[in-house]
Amino acid sequence: MPDREVGRYVHNDSSAVLLVGHSSGIFKGLKNLQVGDEIRLGDETYDVKYIETLLNDEIDMGNVLHPKHAAIPNGRKILVLMTCAGKRIHKKYSHRLIIYAAIQNPEIEFQDSFKLRI
Repeated sequence: MPDREVGRYVHNDSSAVLLVGHSSGIFKGLKNLQVGDEIRLGDETYDVKYIETLLNDEIDMGNVLHPKHAAIPNGRKILVLMTCAGKRIHKKYSHRLIIYAAIQNPEIEFQDSFKLRI
């Protein structure tokens, strides 16, 4: 993946969007994000809720796409950003920085008849 491109995965139930990019390129500033910061993606705004750094071998993509951390509200659409972190060993980084953000204004549907923004 070139330094200026982002890989994108949208979970089949649309509850999570995962963006993956290089820490030396497009996600160079990701390490500076803090809990409470805002992220804009298109016309949606997300609040950073939780940040973790994991060894590559410890990453469970099921947990990444469906985080169970108390800081992440249930039922909210989430944005997950992931990039390289840690030490570079044999052209590969040892860790991944993973940032979880929840959408600010979730839409709640009531019997498919109307939507309410809260």
